[in-house]
Amino acid sequence: MLAVLDVARDRRPHQLRRQRSRETGLKLVELGFREVVGVEPSSAPIAAAPSSVRGLIRQGLFPAGEFAPGHFSLISCFQTLEHVAEPRALLESVRRLLQPRGAFVTVCHDHSAFVNRVLSTRSPIFDIEHLQLFSPRSLKKTLKAAGFEGVQVFALRNRYPFSYWLRLMPLPAKAKTALYALSTRIGLAGVPIELPVGNMMAIGFQPA
Repeated sequence: MLAVLDVARDRRPHQLRRQRSRETGLKLVELGFREVVGVEPSSAPIAAAPSSVRGLIRQGLFPAGEFAPGHFSLISCFQTLEHVAEPRALLESVRRLLQPRGAFVTVCHDHSAFVNRVLSTRSPIFDIEHLQLFSPRSLKKTLKAAGFEGVQVFALRNRYPFSYWLRLMPLPAKAKTALYALSTRIGLAGVPIELPVGNMMAIGFQPA
């Protein structure tokens, strides 16, 4: 993500963040973006955000009608498209808010990734809250259908503590409890581990 932002830093001063991470807003400010707005439907994540970025976050749903067309230079939407009933309609609304050559960046699950194909329906991505799942091909096609140009899709690696990965494993509860106790005892529970677990990033641009 920061590699994308570094390229965009001087040319794209406004950014709207949908489903923001706790640190991204502050990093955007540090990179020189003049206006940063986060959108989060739930109050708990906002309350848990650092005070340095909490004031940048608006509680509610995507406020497409609150901004003039062409207002933002960068809009990001992480792990959200799967939860949207009409992703193309959302993407078209997003594109209208971007300046010419403004960028949209999204991260979502890749159902065709090796780990998800191996786990099949036991994969955590098969969730009742996911209204659809994407592959690199379908995500690229959806972005292009919404009017984005220069669409690129990349595989991602995720870095989380061992205890987080353990929680996602399709294992019986007793086995997870025993493994968590063991990993805590030997100091492994908090060790960060980077894995390719079937996520992808896509970037597309508003036509000039």
